[in-house]
Amino acid sequence: MGRLFKLMFPSLLAVLLVLGLSHPVSGQPLPPTLYVEAPAFVNVSTEFDIIIWIRDIPAGWGMTGFDVEVKWDPNDLEFIECEFLGDGRPGWDGGCGADTGIGGGGGSDFRSFPASRWTEDAAWLRFRFHCLREGPSIIAVGSLEDLTIFLEDSGGSVFPTDPEPVEVTVEQGFGAVGGITAPVSKLEILTPYIALAGLIAAISTVYVIKRRKD
Repeated sequence: MGRLFKLMFPSLLAVLLVLGLSHPVSGQPLPPTLYVEAPAFVNVSTEFDIIIWIRDIPAGWGMTGFDVEVKWDPNDLEFIECEFLGDGRPGWDGGCGADTGIGGGGGSDFRSFPASRWTEDAAWLRFRFHCLREGPSIIAVGSLEDLTIFLEDSGGSVFPTDPEPVEVTVEQGFGAVGGITAPVSKLEILTPYIALAGLIAAISTVYVIKRRKD
């Protein structure tokens, strides 16, 4: 039995190598990059948007769907509305929504394989908030609890990937209304008043001289 196994082992190994080369196993793809576009500063009692992008889809793979979660402090921010930005892209449909302090959105390419999947950097979701109070506000996008991007290989196999979550800090305060700020000289401020005082002194001198002549 042992001699027979030794004779058969090289043949079995050769068969496995041939099968492995003719039917390669797809490796797990690298996850795309999650990017959040947000303002660094907003005035209290104003509204602002954050835009959620998916970038760096690995070569040879196409995106078939995604789910993203968004969290914030409801004492800092009030949710106004959200929008799925993938409408009009071939095969894609999606949506978004939110409750107190938590929201999310996602989309899917509903076409059957084979289909030309999405591979480009693109913005997919927009969330609008109302600034409630002064101070820094942290918005977490793609928490570890719910963040998945689905990628499809050239053979039609779909794999879930988990990119790194992202946090952005928006500073909320009372900023300038507008215009350009520049240092102001105290002499420039006082110049009109100095000129007015000189004019009054000159008129008073003329009046006194005239009275003396009279």
